[in-house]
Amino acid sequence: MTSQNLPSRNDFDPIAVAVQIWQAKVWLILFTCTCLGLTLLYLDRVKTALYQSSASVAFVPSTGMMQTADTRRIRDLGAAFSTNTEMGVLTSRGMLRELVIKLGLQDDVELLRNEPASLDAAVDGVRDMLVVKNVRFSFIVSLTVTSVDPDKSQRITNALVDLYLTRQLNDQVKAEANKVALLSTQLVQIKTDLDQARANLQQSKQDTIAVSEHDVDKVSAKLGDIRARRQDLEQSLVASTDKMQMFAALNAESGPRAQGQMSVVKISNRLNALRQSEQNLEAKHHKLQTEFQSTQDLRLEVNALEHLYQSFLQRVKHATAEQGLQLSSSRVLSYAVQGKPTGMAAPLILLLAGLGALLIGIYLNLVLYTARNRHPS
Repeated sequence: MTSQNLPSRNDFDPIAVAVQIWQAKVWLILFTCTCLGLTLLYLDRVKTALYQSSASVAFVPSTGMMQTADTRRIRDLGAAFSTNTEMGVLTSRGMLRELVIKLGLQDDVELLRNEPASLDAAVDGVRDMLVVKNVRFSFIVSLTVTSVDPDKSQRITNALVDLYLTRQLNDQVKAEANKVALLSTQLVQIKTDLDQARANLQQSKQDTIAVSEHDVDKVSAKLGDIRARRQDLEQSLVASTDKMQMFAALNAESGPRAQGQMSVVKISNRLNALRQSEQNLEAKHHKLQTEFQSTQDLRLEVNALEHLYQSFLQRVKHATAEQGLQLSSSRVLSYAVQGKPTGMAAPLILLLAGLGALLIGIYLNLVLYTARNRHPS
């Protein structure tokens, strides 16, 4: 480039600028190619494309409550807590540790991030690339894993979902097995109590004469009759005693007085005999009533234990039948597939790098042109 092609200091000639850029085309091409080469070297050493794989899991809330306004609020609140709890389980170190061991990611370079190979470092790497979110106003949770390897992100996402469902199902099966074992133990105890109650009832029948409710009522009626007769005699005794005292007060003859005394003695003897009979019947009535009540209590106990035994037997059969038909309380809505790259694509990066290098070269050339225009020497 010669000084005769340069315009004056105060005039700006676009044609001259275009000519200047054209004359510097070789330099611009070399500069742009150099920048593109550096960009290719960067892309070769650092993978900028990131791949996301997502899966969706739906939790099944409990619907055992009555559907009232208060119980719905309580149920929704409990379901929200339950969903948050399950999300915590999904991202727990124990779950991710099992995942890393299952997939053999202990030595994965991307997960370790230039740290020494260790299980804890790999678990931290998985936690950093995992995002778990709850879909608003629903029981659906989405899991997203971001990685530079599309196959790895898909494998980690699906393996985590399967591991979670497997652990949940195992926990439910274990809980159901514990339930069956507890019910079986209680059933054995109830059967033992039932056999003992039946033995006690049979022994009671052997030790005592069979007493029916009719026998107790019969003795009660007889006792009531004796009590009524005793009360009549007591009234007669009072009347005879008053009559004898009246004779004594009137200084009556000895004959009527003696007859009155004999009447009082007879009534007293009969009254004493009735009182003795009444005491004997009361003792007999108490004994019969006690034996009858004891037998009734034993029968009621046997009936109650038989009913309880049948109820527990049905529960054990039902729980045993359900034990082999356990399904996870959560279900997978969609498994992860290989996602599209989320980072900037390599051709676009090269295009932008080329345009940027070209613009920078033109700018530098114009700066040089302006400087020479101002200082031609």
